[in-house]
Amino acid sequence: MSDIIDVYIIDPELREITRSTLDKSKPEPLYKQMASQLHCDLIDCAGVIEGDSVWVDDEGLCKANAYLQLEGVSSQPLAGRVMVTGTDFSDGSTVSAEVSSTEILKRLFWVESLDDLLVVSFATADQDKTGREVAV
Repeated sequence: MSDIIDVYIIDPELREITRSTLDKSKPEPLYKQMASQLHCDLIDCAGVIEGDSVWVDDEGLCKANAYLQLEGVSSQPLAGRVMVTGTDFSDGSTVSAEVSSTEILKRLFWVESLDDLLVVSFATADQDKTGREVAV
């Protein structure tokens, strides 16, 4: 089994989804690698998408100014960068994400403001509501 774990990073500030990795062979624990990539100190699992775990900055709502929502994951907006990893539910270990970027995009929309949650931009396969290109 590989020590490399494939993950997705969703960045609401840049409005993009990128692939990244975690490395089980590094001395740094996975949760610290995750926190580093999310640019935070505390991480929390916000929910599940297609069997994969959605990780966020646990203090994100206190400090972030870019938000997103993933349909079916949380009724609340997610603040700051988000990571999607796989989870082996038989033992709770973190594994490579199985969900596709296409499936994430189907559920993703950018929240323009917490003051008015009705103002959102729905993501499509290649651009958001404003017509801006979305990198995948």
